[in-house]
Amino acid sequence: MTYPNERSVLKHLKEDPLAKAYFIYGEESRLNAVYFEKTAEKSGAACGDSFNFQKFDFAAINVDKLADACMSLPVFAPRKCVAVRDADIEALPKPELDKLYELLENLPEETCLIIAQINLKIDAAKSAKYKKFLKAFDKIGAVFNLPERSPAELVKFAQSYARKNGSEISPAAASKLRERCLSDMNRMIPELDKLCAFRGGEGPNLISEADIELLVARQLDTSVFELSRQIKKGDYSRAMAILGELKQNGEEAVSVLAALSSVYIDLFRAMAATESGKTPDDVKKDFPYRGKEFLVRAAFADARAFSQGFVGKALEILSQADFEIKSSGSLDPFIILEKAATKLFILKAEGG
Repeated sequence: MTYPNERSVLKHLKEDPLAKAYFIYGEESRLNAVYFEKTAEKSGAACGDSFNFQKFDFAAINVDKLADACMSLPVFAPRKCVAVRDADIEALPKPELDKLYELLENLPEETCLIIAQINLKIDAAKSAKYKKFLKAFDKIGAVFNLPERSPAELVKFAQSYARKNGSEISPAAASKLRERCLSDMNRMIPELDKLCAFRGGEGPNLISEADIELLVARQLDTSVFELSRQIKKGDYSRAMAILGELKQNGEEAVSVLAALSSVYIDLFRAMAATESGKTPDDVKKDFPYRGKEFLVRAAFADARAFSQGFVGKALEILSQADFEIKSSGSLDPFIILEKAATKLFILKAEGG
């Protein structure tokens, strides 16, 4: 059976009997890892029990070794669990894949097999091998498809995580943290640990937006996004200050320029999508915006305020700056970047 979202997965783990086999995949590696462990716990496997709980990285074994682990009987226990991380089904030669199908059909009742794509991203909709594999898995066990959490769910997650660690975080601060971490749970968790430690002990334990500003470093994408906002608003001094901060933080000028160019590419995509009757969701499906959905929302909001002529000229300015940075041997590349930003201000002032 296939469980298409986190709610259905949780319900199964709490209420349903253990399946013979599990395949876990999704867009958020942290969620995949969490439910990998939760499923192992449901199987009754103890992490320290090397006889009845065997964990493998798929790249380090072959199907024969996996079959040996699955076919061996549990020791002084009703069941054993064999857990496998990152099985690259697409790369398996046909003879090995056939062996894997045979193993799935003949799993002993005493064995629970878990395969979890923790770091390996798959596109099941576009792969014939994965379509067939998931169909086979659906018949003999359970398939967990875990879509990424929404912004609202990540805010709730941050609040829950902080509470478990003796702190509170306001919804506004949690939202700011999510944006600064680009909706990436793997980035949010260590930052939450740091914030909880900062607010722990004596005194008020509420994590505020000011704490986020003080302690959580901006990712390059979010800093450049703010830079683009200041250019569009016409705040020259703040834009130059952001460029100075990026230089001080050791960012490469060519990386900053690439990120800034992508903002204008986002804007062009939003304009083209609007003219074609497409929605922000269509754009998010067609281009790699996972964890950066706010860029699409912002681009669609800005699309009404700018012309395609303005965006085209802006991209010409940024393309010229890219050429100059890559061909200039002695000039500070951030000076070239500042010149390009100044030209964007002039372009905006002239109405594009």
